[in-house]
Amino acid sequence: MRSIIATILILSICLCFSCSDSGARQELTRDAAQIDSLLSNFATDMLGYRDIFQRGVADPSLYPDHKYPETRYKLHMDIMLYHDQEAGLTSILATGMVKVGSSQMERMRVIENLEGNMKKIADAYPDFILSVFMFFTDGVAAYYPAFNPISFLPPGFNFLTFAPDTFKRLEIAENPSRTYIYGPPYIDVGGNGYLFTVRIPIDARDAWVGYLGVDLDIGYIKKYFIEKEGRLEKKGRRLLIITPQGILLASNEAASRLLGVGELNNFLYLKQVPNAQIPPEFDLLSNEKPELVEFAKRALEKKDFDFEWNGDKYSVWIQEIAMTGWLLAELR
Repeated sequence: MRSIIATILILSICLCFSCSDSGARQELTRDAAQIDSLLSNFATDMLGYRDIFQRGVADPSLYPDHKYPETRYKLHMDIMLYHDQEAGLTSILATGMVKVGSSQMERMRVIENLEGNMKKIADAYPDFILSVFMFFTDGVAAYYPAFNPISFLPPGFNFLTFAPDTFKRLEIAENPSRTYIYGPPYIDVGGNGYLFTVRIPIDARDAWVGYLGVDLDIGYIKKYFIEKEGRLEKKGRRLLIITPQGILLASNEAASRLLGVGELNNFLYLKQVPNAQIPPEFDLLSNEKPELVEFAKRALEKKDFDFEWNGDKYSVWIQEIAMTGWLLAELR
């Protein structure tokens, strides 16, 4: 009888662990689906706004009048700039790639009339969106909310050479579906901290002429989906997100403390980081700790695996976020 009772107890314990693991696995799947849903809904909204901008760019005659007098524009070292930060409006400029002429002014006229839509985009996701902007291949750019881009874009700056691989993916030949591109995380040149950018191509008369872009706050995803602020199930879980390039996108306190990776949101450009990319320790594939390099390599295989760290063994569950290819990982 005792042996039967013991067997029943052992089976009960095993079933409890199995049920617990099954529930936790479903929770991880749910977490990934929620992040994917946020990004998918956001991208759909962005495509709708892109179509509005694209119509105006393709047919400037829709907006025959300037919204502001040309005296609002100031010529500075071949940079044409409109800047009214106190009014909370958009910065519009030409970056000096070419001399400012009639085509640039026509583009600016269209942007003046459409800048209200840039505000609508930002207001729709106030905690998620850091800035909305447009870049055009003729050197004209616009930003909302306004800031002084002269500080960041020198005369002759050509954004097409800044990240050639990313912008190549916006060309018609590389992106025939004309869909959005989620970029890798980086430290913002303007001091907004750790973020990532979504870009959607803008075409006119069957030619690529620029893109609509949005800078998104990684801290928002971390707060509500990784740290799970205000939700009880966050206790005891070690969660992190890795990009397809092996870059640590976000991690909660428990995972950061275990792996010793620090706090990404503490980094601001021009203070701690010598370039506009990422602190080197968050590039896991190039990390100075061999264990973290191995961790990243195994995670990028998109399969669950076992991981040994500081003499302790952990199970690592992996769930892909389809929209971006990011990997949500949980260490157990």
